[in-house]
Amino acid sequence: MSLQELPRPHHVRLPDKQQRKRKLPEPLDVTALGRLHDDQVLTRQEWRQLNRLSDRESRRIWNDPDRRPEQVQLTARRRGVTVGANRRWQQAQSR
Repeated sequence: MSLQELPRPHHVRLPDKQQRKRKLPEPLDVTALGRLHDDQVLTRQEWRQLNRLSDRESRRIWNDPDRRPEQVQLTARRRGVTVGANRRWQQAQSR
């Protein structure tokens, strides 16, 4: 196959400025989960959705011991946040 026979790469058009803006995640549908109890443990993704945080901001908060809510160690590698700890964290963040 010669160079002339190779398919030419298609140029990818970047979306306009309005489409490039990062969107906040959809809020967590609490009704689908039923009532949230204070002892119920949320994963980071559920916690992120409940607080309507971007993925990047949630990672920053989750990994910063001074900014994050009280966490529960689920396994050697997994952590979670109880609904009660999230509520206390939200109240501490309000001005």
